[in-house]
Amino acid sequence: MRKSILTVLLCSFVLLPLSAQNQIDINELLSRLDENHMGRITDVFTPEELDVLTAYKYQAITPTLSEPSILRRRGFSTESVGPAEVIKVNPADLSNLESLGLSPLTEFEGAGFNIRQVNKTVIVDNANRIHLRGINNNNYQYTGMNVNVMPGESITGLERLSTGEVFAIGTNGSNSSHLYKLDTNNWSTTLVGSNNGLKLPLCLARTPNDQLVVLDGDDDNMYGVNAVSGIVNLIGPAGFDANFGQGMAYDADVNMVLLTAFNNTTVDSELRSLDTTTGMTTLIGIITPGTLDQFGFVDWTDEDSLGTNSEAFESFQYYPNPANEVLNLKAGVQIDHISIVDITGKQVLRRAVDALNAEINIAALSNGLYILNVEIDGRSASYKFVKD
Repeated sequence: MRKSILTVLLCSFVLLPLSAQNQIDINELLSRLDENHMGRITDVFTPEELDVLTAYKYQAITPTLSEPSILRRRGFSTESVGPAEVIKVNPADLSNLESLGLSPLTEFEGAGFNIRQVNKTVIVDNANRIHLRGINNNNYQYTGMNVNVMPGESITGLERLSTGEVFAIGTNGSNSSHLYKLDTNNWSTTLVGSNNGLKLPLCLARTPNDQLVVLDGDDDNMYGVNAVSGIVNLIGPAGFDANFGQGMAYDADVNMVLLTAFNNTTVDSELRSLDTTTGMTTLIGIITPGTLDQFGFVDWTDEDSLGTNSEAFESFQYYPNPANEVLNLKAGVQIDHISIVDITGKQVLRRAVDALNAEINIAALSNGLYILNVEIDGRSASYKFVKD
């Protein structure tokens, strides 16, 4: 994969022939950089221009904050410079990204969020198409659905509230921006309010109290967005020059809003935390310093929470599938608890079992896909079933 690595960049910038340097006008690049952009940086600059620009803008910045609570967290996203690549961000070592394979999508993956209960990432690309992907792999599935938005707008941010409700922010990058509510059963879209007046909303998140917040790259301020009316209110300056697509999401496990921010001043991606009261962000670290990366969305989970290899589940069985009124469970080790969640991650049933076998009455559930979470001997595993 082609990357703009600092050591190569600095040498190439110094050693460029005079004719090549004359062809690339740094002032013109800086002027273009100062314009508002909401998508992929490689849609605005050629690889050669990025080589010159990143070498010119690079700054060796020392982070001012250490966040030990997030060291076990892992951010899942898509890196979009060069061939798009599904990656895992490790806050304990931001110098490297773990690759999970190439993305098959050609459009910029500008918005997304995880549904950890079903190990799925919901992604909306710049053409407003909805895709599902495994959180920790590159297995994509196009749902066949598009987010129905106002003409000319693209979805640039997605967030799911603690209630399971999903909201999206859309923009045309200049004079049209709206809040939308998505129905995850059929991905239909409801417009919330009218044009909110934001010019370049780049990403969407929520606070611990389920208040929506959005970063506007035009004035670099954080705004609150009312989920009922769509009306925005100023929170305060974000503290960095935001531009191009970037990610922001609330991580309930560490009670923080974390950003994979693209800083236009340094032309680099950064991990930042957000003070939802003031709007100010704080630098945690540079992501792959000296290498140009960009992430249109991000969401977080614990490094050990995506599955288990416990022998306790080797003999576990559940049937029938599809099921109608009763789901039968059988195990060689006592089943402690079970819970059932729907495709949005909302828990619809939880029950203590404390036995090797059980019959779970699911007659009251609506037809559709569900996830059965099983707890045995302090560990858990998840299984898909269909209520028919």
